[in-house]
Amino acid sequence: MSIRTALVALATAGLLFASTGPASAARNPEADKDAGPGEDAGHHLGYPSPTIAWHGCQKTSSQVTPADQDEQYGVPAQPTKGNKQNKVTWTVTGGRSDYVVSWKVASGWKICGAEAAVLGTDPEQTFDLAMQIGYTSKKGSGSAKAGPQPFKVKITKRDLRDSGVDEMYAGNWSISKIYSITVYITKKKR
Repeated sequence: MSIRTALVALATAGLLFASTGPASAARNPEADKDAGPGEDAGHHLGYPSPTIAWHGCQKTSSQVTPADQDEQYGVPAQPTKGNKQNKVTWTVTGGRSDYVVSWKVASGWKICGAEAAVLGTDPEQTFDLAMQIGYTSKKGSGSAKAGPQPFKVKITKRDLRDSGVDEMYAGNWSISKIYSITVYITKKKR
């Protein structure tokens, strides 16, 4: 099955998960204000994600990467602006296959965490999978490079069952492409 077939299958299945992460998780990283911005990288959020908060923060800034966005295969358009877009400075260098996307938060603000829309691959599967995941950042800045990422996304059959989604999407997914990054921010406490 090709990426096109998999994404069409996802659209038929309700665009994968409407859940906001594994049902078996003891804590919810979306609401966990104690989590650091580098925590929960690879936490599966579904696609498209209904996330309105990450690590307890709701202010956002987003950037689409130069990677091919696969819209012809049914991948939804990525967010180009957050509700506090001007509080993060984005720098994008390179092209479709060698990009680096960097971000830096404005003075007086801090990064709570980041999420990414990605394309996952699993050698056990015959298709690729578009998904939204927790990404990694530092409190003041971060970056993402084209190519394989240093972590994987584990989707269990139990999580899929609990979400009412076909178990065929279970796997240990590597990230082959980043479509976009959203950074969640909050004002620093004085």
